[in-house]
Amino acid sequence: MQKLFLAGLLLVVLTTATLALGATGTDSSIFVYTYGDEGAASAIAHFLEGEIGDGLRSKCIDWTSETNALTVVDWQKFGETIGKEEDQEMLQNLADATGSRYVMGIVSFSHPDGRISVAVQVYDRGTDKPTQIVYESEPPTNGKTALENSKSLANKIVQTLSPHFPNQCVEHWQGTISYSFKRENKSEKTGSEKVGSWPGQPQGAVNTSTYTTLDSDKDFVEVMLQPISLGSEGTDRPMARVVHKYEFQLSRKNKSTTWIKCGAFGVGQPNPMRQTEREESHLITKNGNASSKETVRILIDRNDGKYTIEVKYPPVTTKRHEEQSDTNPGNRCDPKPISSSSESREAPREATNFIKVSGQADPKNPDLLSGKDVTGDIEKGETMRTWNLRLIKPKPKESPF
Repeated sequence: MQKLFLAGLLLVVLTTATLALGATGTDSSIFVYTYGDEGAASAIAHFLEGEIGDGLRSKCIDWTSETNALTVVDWQKFGETIGKEEDQEMLQNLADATGSRYVMGIVSFSHPDGRISVAVQVYDRGTDKPTQIVYESEPPTNGKTALENSKSLANKIVQTLSPHFPNQCVEHWQGTISYSFKRENKSEKTGSEKVGSWPGQPQGAVNTSTYTTLDSDKDFVEVMLQPISLGSEGTDRPMARVVHKYEFQLSRKNKSTTWIKCGAFGVGQPNPMRQTEREESHLITKNGNASSKETVRILIDRNDGKYTIEVKYPPVTTKRHEEQSDTNPGNRCDPKPISSSSESREAPREATNFIKVSGQADPKNPDLLSGKDVTGDIEKGETMRTWNLRLIKPKPKESPF
């Protein structure tokens, strides 16, 4: 699907992408899909996203952009669509995985004469059928005017959305916490062996082999704080949506060339020595993912700014896939290749299932908790934790006097 064609059909995409869901009980947050075909149109679309996002935050309405959602839900089932043209299934999956009840589409595209059109549409997926609750657009105009109109358009959209959300504008934390563990070992060994000589091969023959292995573990956890939409137990105990992905791969391959005798030596007979090629492989993969709603514990010492953040993540049930193949078992003159494959499910992986980070807030910006911690190395196992949380404080109401 071409980008321009997608832009023209986005209203249909947002309408049809969620019909199968019906009333799902998803959380009252917004999944935002932003598209600008190129150049100024793209810049205007993302500028408008930022303006709308700031307005939603000021009213304590949680939202997730497509970029953040892809980071959070980069699971195997999305691997074929990420990096390609977006489609209906992808938008639906992203909205589902982030637990969003509402889907917002922001589209800006260029006309042949250089003018730019902008449209914004919001659908409520929490009803029997997705219901359009917002539709705003700007007529085709030049890029400068379209950019100038973005702020007023954003304000209009935020005001229209406000009645659909409960008045929960309280002080709360927003942001993400990420955890990853990566271990990878690669090796390659080559060998050769002289196997004698025979008529036609006076210098002697050599058998060769190349053996390669890959052994890797990858564990990813992404925590997205959505305290307003998910409920909260207080400022220091916000709620978050947590996704966990695990991948394991063990690959062994052996490629060899071997001289074998296929017949007898004799005058007028063809040389019976033949060089055969053989490839053996054994592959084991394990994949699993899980999501849950968890409480994040944020402990801050207001005297010295030191803080600790803790959150639990769900264990995963993995699917195990195994493949084996051999192009010439036993190095025979008449090769008879073999192959097999199997799949099974394994019990949830045992783990501590906790992310814990600590740091010290900047006295000049005490409402921002951010940092990065990396330990280990890729061969033995590298662990990385990153976090970026900001305390959102509602704007005080203006006095009527």
